Amino acid sequence: MPTLKSLLSINYWKTLVFKLKTFCGVCFFASMLIFAFLILQFLLQTTLKLQPCPMTYVERLIFLILGFLFLSFSMLQHTNFTQRYSSWGCFIISLAGLILSGKHAWLQFSGPGALPQVTAAQLQNVKLASMIKLGVTGTASCATAVWTSFGLSLTTWTFVLFLLFTVLSFWQSRRVFHKD
Repeated sequence: MPTLKSLLSINYWKTLVFKLKTFCGVCFFASMLIFAFLILQFLLQTTLKLQPCPMTYVERLIFLILGFLFLSFSMLQHTNFTQRYSSWGCFIISLAGLILSGKHAWLQFSGPGALPQVTAAQLQNVKLASMIKLGVTGTASCATAVWTSFGLSLTTWTFVLFLLFTVLSFWQSRRVFHKD
């Protein structure tokens, strides 16, 4: 644990910036950002007693997969070949999350329309395949923004983070890394 004196030194920050130039440093930073966002979502859900829709659960699952991928890639030794392919794997998963959260944000901006009404009691008796279908297509509860910050709903913040991780993964797949 760094002390206050070491936090104020310029060498500490130079070392930290150098670590972020490496593949493992970028992956570790991305995984910590994902886990912090998931903790924020969980805290908001429990303290404000929010009821997330099925699309939110699928987005969280994609975030968990992406977070564990980034975390595992930050702990392994890589060659340029494995760095590129692991970045492309993260890119594909981030892109899937970006598409899903984009559709979710679009549902919030366009309104419920002809989406099915599904209650929490009905969701308890739904099979896994039907739940995944509801998670991808959406329900009427997905069309309402339950929490906003800085004028953006939680779904829009999810879209922004998936966009960030998609761009980050693509950028990592195209660059030459420092050796860890």
